[in-house]
Amino acid sequence: MDAWLQCEIGQGQFSFERAVQGRRADGREFSLFAPEESVKSQQSTSSATRFVPGRVRVRVVDRLGERAVVRLPAEAFEDGYLVTVSTRDLKEAIH
Repeated sequence: MDAWLQCEIGQGQFSFERAVQGRRADGREFSLFAPEESVKSQQSTSSATRFVPGRVRVRVVDRLGERAVVRLPAEAFEDGYLVTVSTRDLKEAIH
């Protein structure tokens, strides 16, 4: 199942990507550069140092109680492609 994970979005190094900062279920942060089409935000990310609230599209791999293992659209620097997040930070994607 695809879902949108709550995160912070900023400018990427290139025009076709965005910087993403998220939070794992244990409270630690993860970060990655995701393709522009896999993120959405209601505010502009035009400032190089500005992060705004947004969401990144993920694939839910497994879910147990209030935690879910999700596959990110690109490899996180700290964790690889899979991270465990809180289900309250997920919103089901509608195709």
